[in-house]
Amino acid sequence: MSSSMIRWCGWAAVVGGVMWAAKGLAILATGEQPPLLFEIPLVLFPVGLLGLHGRLRGHTGRLRAAGGVVSVIALVACAAAVVILTIDPDADGVVSGVAIAGSALGTVAGLVLLGLVTRRAEIFRPPWHRLPLLLGIATPVLFTVVGGALAAINERLLEVPLVLAAAAWVRLGTLIAAVERADVDQ
Repeated sequence: MSSSMIRWCGWAAVVGGVMWAAKGLAILATGEQPPLLFEIPLVLFPVGLLGLHGRLRGHTGRLRAAGGVVSVIALVACAAAVVILTIDPDADGVVSGVAIAGSALGTVAGLVLLGLVTRRAEIFRPPWHRLPLLLGIATPVLFTVVGGALAAINERLLEVPLVLAAAAWVRLGTLIAAVERADVDQ
């Protein structure tokens, strides 16, 4: 993958993070769900992971390969959901729900797998070399445990973990996008 393509993948993650942050902040402020600000990032985050996979070129191994495959599967699953919902907006929620869940799980798995390689390879300066792994581990905990506890206080507070995850995606995207030609074209 060229450094230019990696840079674009990094910016996809930044845009996804900004959209999630805007969604979460809008709900915190108004209680209203803005359209598409949750769904579009589900496509953009696996694209960002493909950029991270490209940044790890030269650091071969099973974890990197598995992380790339899982990221592609996450992207395909989300694209399938988009196609299903575009063809039939009233489609059965089970099929599109499974595709979206597959994309989310694939993204988390990709973060963990590529995060393990990133931590070892130290392609980002400390402490940022741990960010993909921490984001992969923390996201499910933030959304389920912390989000659930906050939602018990006030339903709008469910968005706080989403805004935190969004900030992490923005930072990860900027790290991916900061690739130099020499980093990947060896």
